[in-house]
Amino acid sequence: MKPQRLGWFQRLLKNRDVTALLAASTEGSAPAEAALRSMVREINRRDIWEESLDRLKYVVFDTETTGFDWRSDALIEIGAVHVEGREVNEERSFSSLIALEPGRSLPEPVRRITGLTEEELRGAPNVGEVLSKFMVFCGDGVLVAHHAQHDVNFLNVSLSKLYGIQLPLRVVDTARVARKLWPDSGEATLDYLIERMDIPPLNRHRALNDALLTARIWSVFLGVCMRKGITRWGEFFTWLKSDAV
Repeated sequence: MKPQRLGWFQRLLKNRDVTALLAASTEGSAPAEAALRSMVREINRRDIWEESLDRLKYVVFDTETTGFDWRSDALIEIGAVHVEGREVNEERSFSSLIALEPGRSLPEPVRRITGLTEEELRGAPNVGEVLSKFMVFCGDGVLVAHHAQHDVNFLNVSLSKLYGIQLPLRVVDTARVARKLWPDSGEATLDYLIERMDIPPLNRHRALNDALLTARIWSVFLGVCMRKGITRWGEFFTWLKSDAV
């Protein structure tokens, strides 16, 4: 990694706009919007094509939502964890419930699956506050999620509405990686992969636990890719997008 690229995010964190962002509790505040736009712009400009997969920083994340339709349902929880090279750093994690919007209830199937209650969510921070802190937690890490499009759609709807931004462009879907490595894996569900890979289970359908499970899967996949001779981001990106198995 080139020295001039190492410190840009740290420099950004010292900016007063980001300090205001972290302190802001109002959705869509002007300082938060300006800081987040600057952050995403710098991340998207960063060239990691030649960087080694085991030297990159990854942020593995998951969400819980009130349903499956990103156009009408809402976020209720975000969880994330840092993976540095192939090491899952559980001490660097992010977890927050998100308050229900006024007039929105928690569907019974979601209550049963997650164990969450409306009372817990009513006392949670608002979505704007959680998203701004989540974005700062992610920093310039490469984003990773399982069946990522679901999570990306929900996050982008709120980010666009509140801050006029979307997630940085680089998002790895571990389900797609699984199907690429193991064409027999079908839908490559999280439960299927943790059983196939003999990963110790955690209580499912809470955002941080699912993010931790996905991080452990991603760590294994990194090792498999490296052994296949896929060692740099550009090689990984080309391999993942190609039709060849």
